[in-house]
Amino acid sequence: MNRGEIAQVGDAEQLYRRPASVFVARFIGRANLLPATIMSVGAAGAEIDILGHRHTLPGVQSGLRPGQIMSAVIRPESLAISDAAKAEAGLLGHVTSCAYLGDKCEYGVDLAGTAVQVTKANPLPSDRLPTATAVRLQLPVDDIHLLPGE
Repeated sequence: MNRGEIAQVGDAEQLYRRPASVFVARFIGRANLLPATIMSVGAAGAEIDILGHRHTLPGVQSGLRPGQIMSAVIRPESLAISDAAKAEAGLLGHVTSCAYLGDKCEYGVDLAGTAVQVTKANPLPSDRLPTATAVRLQLPVDDIHLLPGE
């Protein structure tokens, strides 16, 4: 419910993985909302640009057109984070915060002025990335969900 209106009907997984709106994405768990521009749409899927990096989302999504600005919903646990010195691909940023919570580390990452949340499960002590570490984030195309831009 949002202001007395039904925002979305579905099971928990549908609400979490495919929210119908930015409100639902934020209400059901933590969500990163990154600006995405539709570059092209074809039979193979939609090519999008997120912060200067291109990704092809599989499958054609109806109503998308080149030049359209969208919000890419990406859950923190879907992002892969790597030390930039050890990874060549992905969005370049730096760690702004790191909270070790036993079974996971929750990172805050700055991507050229865009704040992102990343959750890494079962981190080994040698895998932890301290604040100010340059990192690269890999975006999993199967876990990117597009919503109309805010």
